Amino acid sequence: MYPEKEYKELIEKIKIKVKEELKKNSSEKISELNLDTARKLADTAVKKALEINVNVAVAVMDRHGNMILLYRMDNSVLAAVEVAEKKAYTSAALRIPSSDVLNSGFDKLVETLEGKIAAFGGGIPIKINGKMAGALGISGGSAKEDVEIAEYAINAVFG
Repeated sequence: MYPEKEYKELIEKIKIKVKEELKKNSSEKISELNLDTARKLADTAVKKALEINVNVAVAVMDRHGNMILLYRMDNSVLAAVEVAEKKAYTSAALRIPSSDVLNSGFDKLVETLEGKIAAFGGGIPIKINGKMAGALGISGGSAKEDVEIAEYAINAVFG
C-alpha cells in the first residue's frame, strides 16, 4: 500500500493523464462516415429529439445511398422509418438538403424516381473535409423539428 502522500500524488498523475487522453480523443477530427460515426450521429440526434420531446427515426447513408444505420426511437410513428430513409437517400443522391429538392430543379425527380425522393425537410448531406460522405435523415417531428435535429447532430459530431 502507498503512504497517503504518495497515494494522492499518484491519483493526481492519473487524473492529469486521463484529462490529456480525453482532450486528445475529443480533438481528433472524424475523417470518415462509418458505423461508429453513424452511431454517434444517431445518439446525438436522439439526445436532441428527447430535449424537444419528439420521437424520431434516424437514417444514416453513405455517399452512394447505402444504409449504414437505421434507428427508431420508442413510440415514434412507424412511417417515420421509411420517411427518414427517403430523406437520407434524397440528400445522398442529390447532395442537397431534402428541403431544397423543389427549389433546385430536381422537382421532376420526385415523379421519375417513384417515391424514392423526399421533398421536405429532415435530410441533410454530410461532408467531411469538403467531400461528400453521405447523409442523415430524420423523421417523426415537423419538417422544422426534423431539420433542427439533423443539423444539431451533424454540427455536434463534425463541428
